[in-house]
Amino acid sequence: MIFVMMFLKKFNIISLLLVAIWAVFTFSSCEKEEDYNQDSSLVLQFSADTLTFDTIFTTLGSTTLSVKVYNPSSQPVLIETVKPLGGSSSRFRLNVDGDKNLVANKVEIGAKDSLFIFVTVTINPNDESTPFLVEDEIEFNYNGKKQYLHLLAYGQNAIFHLPNQSRKDANGNTVSFSYAGCSEFWTPDLPHVIYGNCIVSGDSTLTMNPGTKIYFANGASLIIEKGGKLVAQGTFEEKIVFRNMRLENYYKELPGQWKGLIFTESGSGSLLDWVVVKNAVTGIIIDSTNNQSSFVFANTIIENMSNNGILVQNSTLKAENLLVANCRNYLLSIEKGGNYEFYQCTFANYWSYDIRKTAAVSLATTTGNPIQSAVFQNCIIYGSRQDELVSTKDTTTSYLFDGCLLRRTSTNLGGQQNIYNQDPDFVDYTINNYHLGAKSAAIGKGYTGGVIISKDLDDKDRAFPPSIGAYEYYK
Repeated sequence: MIFVMMFLKKFNIISLLLVAIWAVFTFSSCEKEEDYNQDSSLVLQFSADTLTFDTIFTTLGSTTLSVKVYNPSSQPVLIETVKPLGGSSSRFRLNVDGDKNLVANKVEIGAKDSLFIFVTVTINPNDESTPFLVEDEIEFNYNGKKQYLHLLAYGQNAIFHLPNQSRKDANGNTVSFSYAGCSEFWTPDLPHVIYGNCIVSGDSTLTMNPGTKIYFANGASLIIEKGGKLVAQGTFEEKIVFRNMRLENYYKELPGQWKGLIFTESGSGSLLDWVVVKNAVTGIIIDSTNNQSSFVFANTIIENMSNNGILVQNSTLKAENLLVANCRNYLLSIEKGGNYEFYQCTFANYWSYDIRKTAAVSLATTTGNPIQSAVFQNCIIYGSRQDELVSTKDTTTSYLFDGCLLRRTSTNLGGQQNIYNQDPDFVDYTINNYHLGAKSAAIGKGYTGGVIISKDLDDKDRAFPPSIGAYEYYK
């Protein structure tokens, strides 16, 4: 009996060993190469034929783009290597399913499955003044052949303004900044890229020539200090542009990417003519304590702000052919004091990112410091709210509205030839096109008894009587 039991134990041990050996051979056979698709006719599929980056400023890293690589086969495929064809000298860097090495090895894509490759690009400076092309390809080596995906980016050299100086602010905090220069001229030869605060100091004038482009990093601003002056005078063909630094499609019309243009007690004579200001927190802040600071805004577009378009107090401002649009709060907020004139301007607010709680235009007054005068002639003030013009008026304040198209429940503004709550019929405000459609109530309804602006924001002759707003109507 004892002998039989010993025999069975030995038999069981031998059986277990045999089973283990069988299992090793069986499961290892699942990893044999013939289980991968090794057909040289297999073609991987990509979500894009070319992965294209928008213009990238030299030395700055890009945003990350992705491409999906799909295996259409009913078997898994083993890719021996995935790499940029340019090797270590390539300006592009890959992240292949989490592998950030220069060369990704043994990359498997399951049957009818896919993986993502994430790509960034950094471009070195050169002596080019215009955007230049940077190219490479992703090489996929599998099944005895190679397949390629094209990579494409445009590089742009720039003049960088870095916050290389510091000082204490009124609260004792250290603030970093750069100087724009004393009586300096900025030209369109190369774009200017601003990080942090760039300052035009007292008694200095920063002049920008037609076609100059100024790009701002996140949180950056251009500050014109007491006694300083900004003269940005473009042309219809060569506008001066102030905008965010990121140029990819997602960021092109995204509000709130830089702080804005800030005038603090700046000297008289600042001028914006044929200028575009876009995608900031507040487009223009004019913060004065007296009425000595004077400004002229002509043929200027201010749009896509996460707070206000223009915030001004205690100043003298004259604007013509001004378009302010698409802001989370006020397009124009005059807080107190000063003298203001607006001719042939369009204030249109159809903000859609979230619920807007303010009117398009606010004329406020502080007790003891009222707005001395505010003139609006042939202006559109319209948008998605019931009341797009609000005011707190006292007896010392003089407001004058003539020939304006207004969205407002109260029609007691007085003035001459004003139109209330009739559709301006903008061509397409969802893409910031505020030209007048054929059904616009503004066509030919402008007031002719005051200041005549002969050209519109397209630099076209105005009709007589003119249409209301920044754009004349043409069939």
